[in-house]
Amino acid sequence: MSFKMEWNRIISILCVYGFLKEFRPSEPFISPFLNGPHKNFTEEEINQQIYPVATYSNLSLLVIIFLLTDLLKYKPVIILGGVAGIITWTILPLAKNLSVIQVSQFFYGLFSATEVAYYSYLYAKLDKAHYQRATSLAKAVILIGKASSGLTSQVLLHFCVMDYLELNYITLGALTLATIWALFFPSVSHSAICTYLVGFLKLRWDIYGELVLAVCSIVQGTLILQSTHVDALITNYILFIAFRAVYQSSNTIASSEIAKHIHSESYALVFGLNTFVALLGQTILTVLVIDYLKMNIKTQFFIYGSYYIVIGIAFALSGVFSIFKYCKSKLTKKSSSGDI
Repeated sequence: MSFKMEWNRIISILCVYGFLKEFRPSEPFISPFLNGPHKNFTEEEINQQIYPVATYSNLSLLVIIFLLTDLLKYKPVIILGGVAGIITWTILPLAKNLSVIQVSQFFYGLFSATEVAYYSYLYAKLDKAHYQRATSLAKAVILIGKASSGLTSQVLLHFCVMDYLELNYITLGALTLATIWALFFPSVSHSAICTYLVGFLKLRWDIYGELVLAVCSIVQGTLILQSTHVDALITNYILFIAFRAVYQSSNTIASSEIAKHIHSESYALVFGLNTFVALLGQTILTVLVIDYLKMNIKTQFFIYGSYYIVIGIAFALSGVFSIFKYCKSKLTKKSSSGDI
């Protein structure tokens, strides 16, 4: 089989899986489903006793997952994630009490933790030269899956074709298909448009990447801060779409560049550790801002926007230093060749 055929096969397999996995029309409506007549949980129970289980299980299980993913060669962990998703959406429609719902959120945390295996598998099966394009395609398909899922749920609810309970069955069906599809993955032996286009953008990311990430972070922070001053819903939608487009593009750059510079046996370990640290920081920030300081929504968004801008400034300083080192290195080489 030629390399091009192998490339197309791996990407096609992963894209189908990614789309099915993200096609979860019930997910945006979990809160009204739990709060509605089907379950009758209070908002306090949902926010303080149900959702935190998923966050904490994700945080704790992620450590185990990223240690095992490389060892198990990715595919079993991808299948495990699918099974965890199936269990989650099997329990959700059937559960009658709080403790059973909490069990479903434990499995949702496991489902989220296994996401690291998806990209690790991608990098393990493809040549490093194609990481950026492959990452952009994989992320674009995930965004398409999420967008299609959201649109489907909105249409079905708007025209009263289905209710919140029945949307769970579509999600369960899609995750079941995704898990079955994952069984046929080849084993490993050793904005959607913005995200897609990044894969074809040629740049010396090792030199200018930090400056690009600095600009992206500052733009994201500015968009978040702007949303705190806007009351119009449509404007906030536009700001959020712009934020997600910039986020996905910068995430694609960072993921592909990291993958190019690490050993093929360490993908899940590195990406899992990165995700764990990020999730730990998110948890600490959430506890501090919401539980301890009890800030209102606008103040929370001001903190998050400021955080992005500070990160952007740090990237900018690091980027300027990298360019200075690169220019100095070139001048040294020129002077050395001139002496010869």
